[in-house]
Amino acid sequence: MSFFDIGRQLDSEHVIENGITILDYPTSNFDLSGTLQQTLVDVYNLRNDFLLNKIHECLSREQIVQHLKDSGHWHDPLQTLGAPMIEAYYKFVNWLSQHLGFDFVFEHNPLVRYHIPGKLDDRYRLPDGELFTHHSDTLLGDYFQQINMWLPFCDVKNTAALSVCSKHASIRTLKSFAQTQEYSYDEYKDSRVAFFDYAKQRPQLISALQTDAMPVNLRYGQCLMFDPRVLHGTAENTENMTRVSMDFRILPVDDYESILRELELQGGRPNSYEGEGLVKGEFYNALTAREVVTH
Repeated sequence: MSFFDIGRQLDSEHVIENGITILDYPTSNFDLSGTLQQTLVDVYNLRNDFLLNKIHECLSREQIVQHLKDSGHWHDPLQTLGAPMIEAYYKFVNWLSQHLGFDFVFEHNPLVRYHIPGKLDDRYRLPDGELFTHHSDTLLGDYFQQINMWLPFCDVKNTAALSVCSKHASIRTLKSFAQTQEYSYDEYKDSRVAFFDYAKQRPQLISALQTDAMPVNLRYGQCLMFDPRVLHGTAENTENMTRVSMDFRILPVDDYESILRELELQGGRPNSYEGEGLVKGEFYNALTAREVVTH
């Protein structure tokens, strides 16, 4: 069986055994929220004492509309936010590699996202009007061995938090989807929209996943780590706060090197995401987490 057989990948073991874990980190060492807040003072011409989770009240409606994306939120690529924020990110991933006990490649230019209270767009809306944004990043081409990191810069709860399904329900659903569609690995890794269309035609599946899904309430100083097969999504934010967060992908160096060896043996090319190859120097930083703070 090929390494890139979709059944083998969906059944593979993962370093996050239960699928999801919450990690506490020392905000005394990593004041990511404070660094971002001061960065945004200059980026958006805000008062020095503005609150991150109230940024929607600090910008005019015209400014918000100007920034909003089709998905109902907006984002800033990390590499556009300046040296203090970039350095804070590098120091954090370096600490994370020491804490986890292994080195990893990591996303070079993750997005800082702003989910304001309000309605999201209709691309992933069901006929009954409900939103169903849950997906697995493996449907977008991310490697099954990666670890998804979701880091809020303020306390998040309920509809302002990320919603995740259990590992068991997620993998069961993805396996059924891949088998029903008779997908190869190459077809599966570009099937995010097809997954929504598949789920939309199965009200019982939607109901089961909505029952299984739970918001992950986190306080500042916590981040979520999860298996990329775990179905996750964003709800329409009905809290009186903006969810300010950053999501980024990491991949253990051993797994990264194994994937590249398998691709070379099979004459394949690395997966890509929005035009960038999932290799060091493109989607991933040119340096690993343990190398980045020494250069």
